[in-house]
Amino acid sequence: MAGPEVHLHESFLICGAGPVRCGGLAGVTKSNLPSSASRDHGLMTQRSKILAYSGALFALIGAIISAILVAKHSFPDLIQSSVGCDIDGTDACKALGQTEYAHVFGVPIAAFGFFFYILVLVSFIRITFMHHPGKILGLIVFLGAVGIFVDLVLGVINLGILEKPCILCIYTYLTTAGVMIMAAMLFRSE
Repeated sequence: MAGPEVHLHESFLICGAGPVRCGGLAGVTKSNLPSSASRDHGLMTQRSKILAYSGALFALIGAIISAILVAKHSFPDLIQSSVGCDIDGTDACKALGQTEYAHVFGVPIAAFGFFFYILVLVSFIRITFMHHPGKILGLIVFLGAVGIFVDLVLGVINLGILEKPCILCIYTYLTTAGVMIMAAMLFRSE
């Protein structure tokens, strides 16, 4: 048999019979309230934390790939391996670094991607420690949407204009999609 439904409303616990001051209900504390009551008060659920950490993992993977791309595009002699980029004996990722599409105002596009992923990573981790993650969660959703738009433009260039596509760049498109999916799911659950 289920007990009475408990909801948290401002400074009252509302039970089946009516409102009772927070200290007035024996045995009920903020820590053992049902998840719906915790959600009403802004505390992250276990599911939300899993989504946030999953989003952070996607962002970490994106940051690592972007750092490799920065090295390949800006310091081609630093990374000699073409693992993950080799298409018919050509390192397509390094080849992209030699085109006019690899830089904006002299800065490698991958560097913008690296800082994008770091900002998203820090934001996802930060919200797991917050009671009211609304504003930062809104920022993550916005950044994810901007990332998707930028990746669509870069994807058209990478897959439609370049002779051979940059495979690592495609992996970053997938990680951005992962970031956006986790952000949207988290936004919906909060």
